[in-house]
Amino acid sequence: MTYPLRDQIARATVHRNKAMLRLRRLFVGRLPLGARSVTIRPPGQEPVQLSGLAAGDPFIFGQLARGEPFEPHVLITLGQLIVPGATVLDVGANLGWFSLYMSRQTGPCGNVIAIEPGPDNLLLLRHNLRANGARNVRVVAAAAGAARGPAWLRISNENAGDHRITRRPDGARTVRIKAVTLDELAVPPGPVVVKMDVQGAEPFVLDGAAALLARNDVRLVTEFWPFGLVDCGTSPAALIDALVRHFQRFWVLFQDQLPYEVTPAKLLKMADAGLAPATQMFTDVVCLRAADTEGISRMEAAGDWYKHTGEF
Repeated sequence: MTYPLRDQIARATVHRNKAMLRLRRLFVGRLPLGARSVTIRPPGQEPVQLSGLAAGDPFIFGQLARGEPFEPHVLITLGQLIVPGATVLDVGANLGWFSLYMSRQTGPCGNVIAIEPGPDNLLLLRHNLRANGARNVRVVAAAAGAARGPAWLRISNENAGDHRITRRPDGARTVRIKAVTLDELAVPPGPVVVKMDVQGAEPFVLDGAAALLARNDVRLVTEFWPFGLVDCGTSPAALIDALVRHFQRFWVLFQDQLPYEVTPAKLLKMADAGLAPATQMFTDVVCLRAADTEGISRMEAAGDWYKHTGEF
């Protein structure tokens, strides 16, 4: 007995899948229109080759294109917190500047999970990882959030590092994406460092990472941007509350200063003063557990390793 209709459908499916594979192969390695490449040396490492959007990314790639490492003080701090063989989560990986640095710091026995939802950023991220031979980096094409499911990303035309999660579509530059939680990423046993910069959605990411953060071997470096937090529908207090549920020691990172320790109360005061939403200023915060004596010792010796790298 034959089933001509079923056979036709099966053949059509095979042809469709082959056509999709050819189309995918055609576009693998494609870069967004207007992309250009630069070679730049991260602090303490060999140079990397990076492609980016000079016109649409004046803050990250624009700085790199001028020969200036982006946020070297954050890189140097991450370099002190990442031990060889660690798993590193780059939450908001953008074009891969941090992912490449952290890939080299953790080494061939470690791995990096680079999480990025922006379509153009994803093209650049994958291209930059391939161009630099970063085989220990896995890309997750999604936004990190409190729950798995569909989400919306508001695309910034002026700053490729400022795409933001939104509750509903609000214009032509809003794209539908998927959201995942950090807890579902199957992070292997061993030391973990999380670098997080998601334009104000940080409390939601932490809500979806309860199991990961319950581990004793996690270190966190997060952006603290009161304006972005408020714009995302949350608050500086909400982020601080989420942090103190898992960590007890905190240091702030500013471009032209050595890291210095703050209390949660001090961090909240900063959100009402120099970092108030009206200023649109931000900082990064290192979060460690009180039992992480090695990490605390490294942060307390920041003056020594900053001078060694020539940052000050």
